[in-house]
Amino acid sequence: MGNAILTLGSTGNQRAILLLTDGLQNTAPMLEEVEGFLGNTILNVVGLGSDADIDGPLLTRVAHAHGGHFTRATDGLTLRKFFGLSFGNIFESGALSDPESILRAGQTQSEPHFFDVCGEERITLALSWDDLAVPLRAIIQTPSGRIVSERLVPPVRGRSWVFWRITLPYEGERDGRWKFVVERVPTGGEFPPAPTDVRYQYLVISAGGPKLVPLMPRQRVYTGDSFDPLVALHYANRSFPTGAKVQLFIERPDLALGQLTSQAGLRPPQTGGDPLDGFRSTLQDIARRSGGVLPIPISRLEVQLFDDGLHDDGAMEPDGIYNNPLKDLTRVEGTYQFRAVASYGEVCRATREAHWALHVEPAIDPGRSDVTLVDVNDRPGGRYGTVVIVPRDPYGNPIGPGRGGLFTVTPIAGVQIVGPVHDDGKGGYEIPVSWDPGKVIEPGVLVQQPERNPVIITPTGIGQPPPPPRDCTGAAGDLLSCLGLPDADVKRVRVKRVSLELDLDSCDRSSECDSDGPKPKPPKPQGGSCRERKRGR
Repeated sequence: MGNAILTLGSTGNQRAILLLTDGLQNTAPMLEEVEGFLGNTILNVVGLGSDADIDGPLLTRVAHAHGGHFTRATDGLTLRKFFGLSFGNIFESGALSDPESILRAGQTQSEPHFFDVCGEERITLALSWDDLAVPLRAIIQTPSGRIVSERLVPPVRGRSWVFWRITLPYEGERDGRWKFVVERVPTGGEFPPAPTDVRYQYLVISAGGPKLVPLMPRQRVYTGDSFDPLVALHYANRSFPTGAKVQLFIERPDLALGQLTSQAGLRPPQTGGDPLDGFRSTLQDIARRSGGVLPIPISRLEVQLFDDGLHDDGAMEPDGIYNNPLKDLTRVEGTYQFRAVASYGEVCRATREAHWALHVEPAIDPGRSDVTLVDVNDRPGGRYGTVVIVPRDPYGNPIGPGRGGLFTVTPIAGVQIVGPVHDDGKGGYEIPVSWDPGKVIEPGVLVQQPERNPVIITPTGIGQPPPPPRDCTGAAGDLLSCLGLPDADVKRVRVKRVSLELDLDSCDRSSECDSDGPKPKPPKPQGGSCRERKRGR
């Protein structure tokens, strides 16, 4: 990063750096020594590998702190895709891509792929694949079916990628649905090798038209936090397409990293030229024993985002910013991957995509953590003992061993910490303390995590402050508004009775079902926003 800053120098243009790293710092200079020189430089970060190989919390923080995005690539093919996406987000209006495809050994040509153009000035089609011995190419067709000539649009080719940059209009054509197929480039002369399966991905980078950008939080995200997946769809002049639809696709881990390391037991740190701490060393050992990948199941979710003033999107009227707060998304620590797809246009339709990742850190919850007091003995000057904490997050997931750097401890009033915190290697952290039993009921400590309020942890929970009362005035005001009393002031909120009735069909999320199988969902009744508020409250 230091070399990149020096190379960019002083310029009136927007500076941007694309950083490929694992984030596991082990040689000087360290990130904090050069980060202050970034200024307003945008920093996009790609971490290569799984959560065993990269420092996801660090890469998330530094990218978001400098106006960029963090993405995680697990292999070379996805790495090339994210480099292309970052290029499109920095220099062009954005990109659209397709999930990974396979050209089977028995195929010389793929099924057709499609992308829509609506007012763009230029499109770049980038194709990449995973087998250097099997070069690929694309046959591109305009909306009328005319094949794009490689004489007029010469491709730029590498060993595992090729791209075409098409200035629009091409031969008088622009808007509409474009098509292309992927095929093998003949190789091997008279006796070519037997064909094999080839993984490939494509990316369409657009110049002109609107740009879809995730609005990332500056603060860290912990387990149990509500998450706002805000995205903005704007033209360069800050106007926005009307009637756009935005869908969000999420890949979420379903097993906490701390759970893995707690079950495996802490491995010793790795020393030498590329040192690793015990936690990272343990994760990499787990990955090796599991065939090279961490044994973490993944859930896939789909959520619609809204620009209607009812989903915490920042304005009462449409303004091109979309949101849908996710209250129960961050259930385990780990890297969450997001793909937002916007569809817009009236006379013609087109799409934009945004990809990003977010590493969720484990929050220490005093109500779910295991706390014991052991080795208690009386000595001159007070009582001594050891507070043993097995920290857990709000969902009961352990943070695991080797995580002492995630938190700091300080004593509560009347207690002294008389030695260093000891990691027992099994997920517990031992804190030697002393206290005066005449002044303190039991010893406790304050546990502090970055950008979070400290929490008091004691063996029985005595001395912890009561939770703050919930402020329901906003919800009550919404209810009064729905009842036709929008100007009434809320003086007091009392819950007198709750009646809840749910009729659930046993079917998938995409349709409603009856005994005869799936049936389409009925249209929403008019006045839905008010009724939705009543149901939600």
